[in-house]
Amino acid sequence: MVEVIHVFNNERTEKDIDELIFSKERTIDYILSVPHSGVYIISDFEHAINLKELSSIGVDSFTDKLYDTKEGVFILTRLSKHLVNMNRNKHPKKGKDIPLHLQLGPLQGISLITGKVIKKEYTPKEKKEILKFYDKYHHLIQKAIQDMKKEHGYALMLDCHSMNAVGYKGTPDEGKERPDFVIGTLDDTSADKRLINAFKATLKKESEKSNLAVTKNDPYSGGYITQKYGDPSENVHVIQLEVNKKNYMDEETSTLNPEGLKKINSMITKAIKATSEEAKKLGAQV
Repeated sequence: MVEVIHVFNNERTEKDIDELIFSKERTIDYILSVPHSGVYIISDFEHAINLKELSSIGVDSFTDKLYDTKEGVFILTRLSKHLVNMNRNKHPKKGKDIPLHLQLGPLQGISLITGKVIKKEYTPKEKKEILKFYDKYHHLIQKAIQDMKKEHGYALMLDCHSMNAVGYKGTPDEGKERPDFVIGTLDDTSADKRLINAFKATLKKESEKSNLAVTKNDPYSGGYITQKYGDPSENVHVIQLEVNKKNYMDEETSTLNPEGLKKINSMITKAIKATSEEAKKLGAQV
């Protein structure tokens, strides 16, 4: 058990590690990775964290509910991405052509939203301890992929995110209004094109009923998890999805819109199920 602090209300509770990072296997039809919905930090490290600043920074609020399709393998962390970001490379690359958010490691101390320092540098010992949680999350993904490949001969994963309604500083679309859905496929290299087309076509069909817009690879083409695991040549297919927060919550107050969440959840569920069915056809041909 460890003591954790809720970043928005500072409430302290005891949690088992398996309550903070876990996998729920309902079926083995697809994998859902939800790396950014967490709201807890571990109190052992609070001395290095600016809790006041952290409480003003958004997370992928409610994505644990938004993407819960009640099927598939559901992989989730309850830890704040500002403690350890599961969608970052332990050894990030630097360069002018690499977006800023991909140049940061899992323990970055600067907020991309505000540009302010949210935590001090951890000691080497603290880094080692925190990265154990990062390793646990990725171990769960790797196991799910292995299990699904063993079962079906392929693996299909949706990496699940949300985004602000307007691009914030340092993002590719800074200051611009964003579409309702952004599908990330690393320019159609992270998954077989037939699966990408099935996902996009179904999501577009469902979204048009509510006059919602779907784009692909603009402004996001896929983060670290998509880059690391998407490998169609090895029958591992990964699609990233970003959902505009305005469709299911109030960004200013972080208040959930239950009807909006229910509607978006239904769209996502239909899209990933259609993609799963297409994957079964594709798997039968392998």
